[in-house]
Parts: sequence; C-alpha cells; structure tokens
Amino acid sequence: MIQMKRNILINPQMIYYDKDDKPYTPYVKARADITKFLEREGFIIENVAYKHSKFAPLRSLYKIISHIGVLSKIDRGDNVWFEHPEPIFEVFYKFLLRRLRRKGCKIFFITMDLHHLIYEQNIDKDICLLNFSDVTFLHADKMKHLAQQRGAKCGLRCIHFFPYYTEDTMIPEQEMLQMRDIVSFAGSLTNADFLYDFLRTDFQNIKVRFYGFNQNVDLTPYKNKEYMGKFEPSNVSALKSGWGLVWNGVSMHSLEGMLGEYLKYNSPHKMSLYIVAGMPVIAHKDTGLARQIEEKKIGITVNSLLELDEKIGNMSEDEYKEILHNVRTEGEKLRKGGNFIEIVREYINS
Repeated sequence: MIQMKRNILINPQMIYYDKDDKPYTPYVKARADITKFLEREGFIIENVAYKHSKFAPLRSLYKIISHIGVLSKIDRGDNVWFEHPEPIFEVFYKFLLRRLRRKGCKIFFITMDLHHLIYEQNIDKDICLLNFSDVTFLHADKMKHLAQQRGAKCGLRCIHFFPYYTEDTMIPEQEMLQMRDIVSFAGSLTNADFLYDFLRTDFQNIKVRFYGFNQNVDLTPYKNKEYMGKFEPSNVSALKSGWGLVWNGVSMHSLEGMLGEYLKYNSPHKMSLYIVAGMPVIAHKDTGLARQIEEKKIGITVNSLLELDEKIGNMSEDEYKEILHNVRTEGEKLRKGGNFIEIVREYINS
C-alpha cells in the first residue's frame, strides 16, 4: 500500500513586544490567511511557538529550540511548506533545510517578500536560499524572471494576487456606483512620500479618502481629501470608495525610490484587500501586476496620478459597471484562495 505524503506547513507564531514589553502582532494577515486556506486543504499546521525574553540571545535560542521540536515531528518523504523567509537566523534556516533534505522531504516556499533580490543586496544569499526549495511561489511574472536571471534553479510559480480571507460582505454594487468618483488609499500616511505632492494636487473630478495609520497629518488644508481612520484588515466593507489606489515611493508620476521600485515586482497585499472588497484598483503601468489588471479588466493603470482626473472623469457608467463586475468576480475567487490554492492543489494531487 502506497502511503500518501503529508503536507506540512511550518507556521511561526509571530508575536512581537514593544519597548514596554507589551505583546503586539505586526502585519501578518497574509501569513495568517495562507495558513487558514492551507488548513482547509488538509495541510498539517505545525505551529512554532516563540517564547519571549528581554534578552535577544535568549529569544533567538527559544526560536531554535522551537524549530528543532517541530523538525522532530516531520517524517521521511513529507512535503514541507514555509512562508518564506522564515523569521530565524539564516545559518539555522539553512541547517533546517539541509536536515529536511536528508530526510527526503520536498521543500516548498511561499514567498512573502524578496527585498534583497529586488534591491540587489545579498542577492547570492537570497538565491542560495531559494535553491534549497523544490518549488518557490513568487508574486508576479517580473519577480519570477528576475529570480531566474539571478540564478534560481528551483521550480518557480506565480500566485499573482494573494488569497484574502474575510467573512465581511462586499460593498453593495449600487453603493459602489454612487462612489465611482472617490479614490481610496489604504496604508500609512507618514511612510508614503508620494503623498506630499498627491495631497497638494487639485483634482477636479475625483475625491480622495485615506485609511490607515496617520500620525498628525492634517488634511483640512487640502481640497477633496479626507482621512477616514483605521479599520481591521478583515473588515473590508469599511472601505467606502469606488477605487483602491496601489502606489508607493517618492513620486506620484513614476515608481521611484525603494518602495516604488519594489512595486515593479511584488504583489501588494492591499491589492487583494481592494479586490475582495469589490473595489476596482488603480496602479502604475510598470507595477508587477499591471498586465493582470489590464487583462482581467479589474481596474486601470496609469503613468502618473495626474491622469486620474481625466480617466475617471471621462469613464462612462457602463464602462465602470463592466470593471465592477470583473473585480467582484475576481474578489469572490480570492476569498476562496484564488490562483494560489489552484496551484497548491496541482502539487498535492499529483
């Protein structure tokens, strides 16, 4: 009798502590959602508990001990999945991967970030880690091509849009039609440098709403700009807008600066946030997912944010309705795991 291989996800419990030693959870929704969707597919979830200490060396030791404990539960020939990169020291990460190789396990990476590869820092280290895997899931085609150019030899697959779990309902279509001149930006108002010029731009046909962290940014001097507060990531219907803006960097005219450059290759989690809310997206034409946005007709791409006045102002209701229908279809798909789960099923059923 042939024994079915087990699929095991290594799931680190990423709880951090502030300067007052109070626990908090950083931006981990993407990881949490992937865990939830894989558990539904029958994966075994091996949680790696991190014990806290005020002393950094002890925290690192606890991480190592926790991972070794999980390693002992993995059998020969298991398929082992990581939300890459694992938040541990690189030297121990490699040790862990080598041990799994010696056990005859297949290794799968679900890439959360590849900053080093994009910014050309420690590229060899990034590629060396990728090549420990049998298959690595990357964000977009541009990220895949870049990894191949830099020497990645493992199998590479693109997930495009991140799966997004929510039980919240989509914004009603009729409500969306009434807000089709409103553009929302969800994120930190203090870390996106392009916003300085964006706020000063006097748009004639659109209004702009901001959601997220705001440390003393006063929007009252700016025409048709409004701060709407923070919301829980799963509460997608809190976004009241006809469009969702995916933009970063230092310029509102191009993808410049470190964060702008990264948008050329990655799949921002906020892109999925907008889509599962039922909101068409706005992105730069050089964004890593621009081709998917255009082919699926789930939003618009521009070379500069100055184009929004004309593009949105001149769009007919029928044109907007078509985009709205497409994005709601894609949103329903992402709520069920999207392209990511479809690819996962290929591997676990083969």
